[in-house]
Amino acid sequence: MATTRVCLLLSVLLPAALCQGDSHQSECQKAARASRSDKCQTPDISNLKFTLSSHRNQTGHWVAQVKLEHGGEQGHTGSDHSETGLWHVDLEQTSTQCDGSHSVQTVASITAPPPGPPLGYHPPGYELFPGVGYYKFHRTPKTWDEARRICQQEGGYLVVINSEAESKVMQNFLDGARNIKGANHNDYAFVGFHDRFVEGEYLTVFGKPLSSTGFARWASLQQPDNAGGNENCGSIHRNGGLNDIPCPWKLPFFCEHKTW
Repeated sequence: MATTRVCLLLSVLLPAALCQGDSHQSECQKAARASRSDKCQTPDISNLKFTLSSHRNQTGHWVAQVKLEHGGEQGHTGSDHSETGLWHVDLEQTSTQCDGSHSVQTVASITAPPPGPPLGYHPPGYELFPGVGYYKFHRTPKTWDEARRICQQEGGYLVVINSEAESKVMQNFLDGARNIKGANHNDYAFVGFHDRFVEGEYLTVFGKPLSSTGFARWASLQQPDNAGGNENCGSIHRNGGLNDIPCPWKLPFFCEHKTW
């Protein structure tokens, strides 16, 4: 009878790592230590909590799940910096079989944001709309995942629309961009929501229900329609309404930067 060994390796870009498993544990711990860089500046992780689990489902597939909870300071005083931004989790799982032994390794890499900017800072290229916020319209088309990462790298996030006033800001940008080269469609831009986990259950990039944002007006009565069965990422139409759209499409996108 074949045996199965499971190794869960958490590789965190912080001064911490976890590996759970059997005889592979020492190897996992070495890999975790190797993934860490002492030269990197790291945020406070006192509020970090995570769990990893792996199991075989009814179809025989191995399923891995990471649950991550974290928190940071919510404000600034003077020129102090604090932990801000999204944490990004990449999950990979591989399996090997040799001499009747089946081994499964799950690797979760968590990238934490750097300390936040000083009071009043906003990145270059962001435009202030008084009473609404700071925004940047990226005209170079990217996939939804690429767009999300770019916003994070700028210290912002893929925009989460909270009001008609904010939707109007997006419309104003789109009005000046009628022919974007390389875009799959010229009437849409990516924004920060999706239903990748459960079809029809829309979440923002912060993991909150779309219904909690204060804005959930769709582009038409037919939306969202999950056309083709693969429209799992969020976009905004020129009319200011929301739309579900394929994540691999390349579209312009909006980044938002938190104001302090």
